[in-house]
Amino acid sequence: MSRLVHRVRLHAPAAHLVQRGAFLLEDALRTASLPGAGPGRLLLVRYLHVGTINPARNPVALAMALEERMRLLRATAVHAATAGAPAAQAVYFHDEAEAYTMLALRLVARQPISAWFWRLVAPHLDPRAPLRSLLYAIPATSVGTAMLLRVLTELAAREALDPLLATLTPTDGARLLALRHWSAPVAAPALPPNDAAQMQGLAGPPAMPTALLASAWRAPLARWIKRWGSGDPRSHWLATSALVATHPPRLLDPTLPIRAALLTSMMTSAPTAQPSPVGFTPEPDQDPHPTQAPHTATYPAEATTDELPPSGGATFSALGAPVERSSQLRPVPHGDQTVTPRPSPARTDQPGEAMLALAPPLAMPPVTRLGGLFFLLPVLERLGLRALLAAQPHWIEADLGWALLRIVAARLGLTERDPLHHVLGEAPPDDPALTFVAPATWHNGPAVLPSATIHRVEQQPGLRVIIDRTGRLLLARWSHQRPAGLHELRTATDLRRGATLANLPSPTHAWITAARRWLRRSPAHIGLRDLVTRPALVSITTTHLDLTFDHSQTDLRLRRHGLDFNPGWVPWLGKVVSFHYANVEELRYAL
Repeated sequence: MSRLVHRVRLHAPAAHLVQRGAFLLEDALRTASLPGAGPGRLLLVRYLHVGTINPARNPVALAMALEERMRLLRATAVHAATAGAPAAQAVYFHDEAEAYTMLALRLVARQPISAWFWRLVAPHLDPRAPLRSLLYAIPATSVGTAMLLRVLTELAAREALDPLLATLTPTDGARLLALRHWSAPVAAPALPPNDAAQMQGLAGPPAMPTALLASAWRAPLARWIKRWGSGDPRSHWLATSALVATHPPRLLDPTLPIRAALLTSMMTSAPTAQPSPVGFTPEPDQDPHPTQAPHTATYPAEATTDELPPSGGATFSALGAPVERSSQLRPVPHGDQTVTPRPSPARTDQPGEAMLALAPPLAMPPVTRLGGLFFLLPVLERLGLRALLAAQPHWIEADLGWALLRIVAARLGLTERDPLHHVLGEAPPDDPALTFVAPATWHNGPAVLPSATIHRVEQQPGLRVIIDRTGRLLLARWSHQRPAGLHELRTATDLRRGATLANLPSPTHAWITAARRWLRRSPAHIGLRDLVTRPALVSITTTHLDLTFDHSQTDLRLRRHGLDFNPGWVPWLGKVVSFHYANVEELRYAL
């Protein structure tokens, strides 16, 4: 668990005693097992009295005292959405992304953010332009990208994205693209005239996604892209954000810049979108470098400049009075016009309505009997899943990563009562139109080569499949035109013609077969069932998935080969996955 201390105050009769106390405290903070608010949760402490520090004692005694004080604070911690949060000594969020999301929603609704914990969430927020500077305050990391997309999605779901977008300049668009390491705007490919299917469904290879945008994104995306123009960096940033927010694995898609460019071109030429939310009427803006972003009195006026917000600390006293709990976000009325951000639809992977109502108290997360399912993530990485998704982007739209986990869980007895059931959902049917070529890493691993057989499939004209020598591992599948990645496979194998197959082999089953073989042949030498069927506590949010195992479940077979190391941000799942180990006392009621 990471820990950050903003300020330390020590009092002693002599300077050398202050230095000794600072040394002991620093050592104790590094070594103490400080209990947090729970797996994945963010715990913020207003102040912590460490008591009298005896300079003659070692840091261990001080560390134990800190642990005990933190346990008391954890027991009294309240969620940031509760009425007593501003006066509490400790508050928590379900994850760091929720903290930024709540802050953005309060800024949009013109609610005060003077409570002490908001300074810790975003210490560099510029009070002159808090919404705009929040985009730069979110960490510029892979995890930070997930947080940013969650903030934007929540604002879009409540029809409250306009006040944020109104503060952006073209320079902001370019800088935000660079901050997330996204490609600069590219030229959009030509669209067939009056192609209604592409305009409505965003379908068709190779440039367009096969899945629709989330409905909440369509209206603001069309409105602002038509206003900014398809060549504006802000349009490209917003289109990329909408595509990735709808389906996070698209971050791995090398054609993402083309898709974003085509989307902006389509939105620019599409019919006028539905009107803006009540109380917000964007004015025509043809100046590519406006000196002031348009806004109305309904929303907070923000300073707009081409300079980045200052990196120093900000003063929050001018931004409002102490926070009051509200069942919904209430913007300040202006005349007869108000804007009330709508509540987002209910989600099965987000605990409670933490941003709008009282959050549930800290409690034991639910338990799954298939906690080891996510130990498969490093196995799939080593088998080349990420490289396959980059080379064959249509499997990104097929949600291959989640599909593999769903099938494995279903085979091992996933029930509706298991908390993972709501996360994994139902395994999708195999689409025979999807071309598949196994990664090259399979050639010297799961695949049994050098010989393989090529087959036709009954009642599937033009369809061809290649299977390894065992007859059980699919290596390639295509229809009519040979895929680009087939050449490397053909040079590594001696292809022979086989009999016509009655059933079409599935690439998802091929991945599971490859994982089974890798686990059995690796030094870990463990079966798939033995790996996966491990009870664990599950904590799930829109961006994080945390699993807590008992210390007794530590398996040296996994530890030696890094299978139980924290995967962190997994782009092909769109989640930050973390593993935790706790004492038996914390899990005895769940195991």
